[in-house]
Amino acid sequence: MKVTRGSSNRLVGLVVSLLIAFSAAAGSPQPGDVPPALDGNDQHGVIADLGALRGHVVVLTFWASWCGPCLNEMSMLARLQGVANERGLDLSVVSVNYKEDSRTFKKIVKALADLPLRLIEDSNGSNAARYDVDRIPNMFLIGRDGLIVSHHVGYTDKALDGLLAEISAELQKEG
Repeated sequence: MKVTRGSSNRLVGLVVSLLIAFSAAAGSPQPGDVPPALDGNDQHGVIADLGALRGHVVVLTFWASWCGPCLNEMSMLARLQGVANERGLDLSVVSVNYKEDSRTFKKIVKALADLPLRLIEDSNGSNAARYDVDRIPNMFLIGRDGLIVSHHVGYTDKALDGLLAEISAELQKEG
């Protein structure tokens, strides 16, 4: 095959177009999608396996210690997790620490030791990249069937009541 300057430019243009189309399609997982796998272990050394939580309602949240709304969300989710545990409800809160270094993550784990949340370190951002997370707070609600129910990005404290109602409604559904 003879490649001329014009056909070479068209080929490069086609490749660039395909890459742009693929990256746009790759975006955040959507409701109805199977959530991407997570890397790493939680603060107790347990592998972060969302598949193992099938049958539970899962709140997967990406947060950082410097994010005020994230800290308020963590407090609300910890209370919700505690109530769910007391009532025997199948709720699992998985909190992925967004791009903070390991030293900071260890301090956070120590400070939040009393909270009934699974904390996952993501200092290199690999988990955030799989979920196309570039802003926090960022929450995915996953149903008992293992599929994403909803996705919320950049919400304020005022939205927490609505998120709590959505999670509660999902918990009330039969599995």
